[in-house]
Amino acid sequence: MNGILALDKPAGLTSFSVVNRVRRIVKTKKAGHTGTLDPFATGVLVVCLNQATRLVPYLQEGEKEYLAEVRLGEERDTYDATGKIISVQDASHIRDQDVETALRGFVGVIDQVPPIFSALKVGGKRMYEFARSGQTVERQPRRVEIRSIDVLEIKIPFVRLSVSCSKGTYIRSLAHDLGQELGCCAHLSGLRRVKNGMFSIDECITLPCLEKSPQDRIIPLEKVVSHFPSLSLSRQAEEQVTHGNRVEVSTPPSFEFDKSQPIRIMNLMEQVLAIGFVHRVESKSLIIQPKIVFRLDEV
Repeated sequence: MNGILALDKPAGLTSFSVVNRVRRIVKTKKAGHTGTLDPFATGVLVVCLNQATRLVPYLQEGEKEYLAEVRLGEERDTYDATGKIISVQDASHIRDQDVETALRGFVGVIDQVPPIFSALKVGGKRMYEFARSGQTVERQPRRVEIRSIDVLEIKIPFVRLSVSCSKGTYIRSLAHDLGQELGCCAHLSGLRRVKNGMFSIDECITLPCLEKSPQDRIIPLEKVVSHFPSLSLSRQAEEQVTHGNRVEVSTPPSFEFDKSQPIRIMNLMEQVLAIGFVHRVESKSLIIQPKIVFRLDEV
């Protein structure tokens, strides 16, 4: 059972606990998600099963989209609604244009300081462990890209946003930093992920739906990587690839590729045997280096 589940995570569950429930429902030991959602957040959580867990690094790279609600005038230690209130300030004077102007400063490639209540590690210890024990730790900014921020509604003290961003972006930090920019403090009061790479909320299922018919909900491995260019191999070349060795193949007519782009390496049964890259280009052939080899006999 190799494939992907696109789930609509409910509020109140950690991403880790959702993965554990998936393991029990589909009766598998090997499962992992492609990007954490905080417990209070809802929306797209992509879970990979068995051999598909090898695709996690590629699936993590996709663009993320969120619907976010920011509460101005109230700061919390976690930067979201689950934390303790540490500051209250008047936000009634904030105008719509003030919010819109401030948000424009966050679009693009920025250096963002993560929340102290986060799973990032400092010296081998997760930052939330320092926070819970009352210790302070220096937080290093991380470079992320916020591709767009659309204002959906402003009803002070609440601001509703649609945010498109790269992996590693903390929407909690965006909310906090917006409050700092406006001079009134703020926290993230609601969050829903509506897109995670190629998966959108419209195609996600709930945990109760998964429990009713788990086998019918698994997206096949072949479909998940169908957007990669493909190369079919001879049986002899298949054997080389299964051992992780480079293989030379004739360049197919009109085959277009980018050396940085993953390639689907297919066997004679049109199954995905591996994900690889073009290592070298010869006059009439390509040298392909397998990066991930799937053990198709493992379920």
